[in-house]
Amino acid sequence: MLIVVEADPPRRFAFRWVADDGETAGPGNSLLVTFGLVPAGNGTLLRFTETGFRERGWQAATLEEAYQDHVHGWEHFLPRLVDYAARAATR
Repeated sequence: MLIVVEADPPRRFAFRWVADDGETAGPGNSLLVTFGLVPAGNGTLLRFTETGFRERGWQAATLEEAYQDHVHGWEHFLPRLVDYAARAATR
């Protein structure tokens, strides 16, 4: 379940996710994803973070596997935001 923890359009959006089944996502039991948008020249700079892996208390191998899985996922999805934002801006 995903829990939005901050929404400050158009500057910042943050959510928690990856909590154990049946738990409400919060500090210590979930990951925090933050998107920050900053004007930069004629465009916008995206500052992205995902934190909380160590706080989950996972064993080292589980932590590393989860971290690498998320790195690969974000490497796939983040570049697609450029085209999505360009299409959304023309609507």
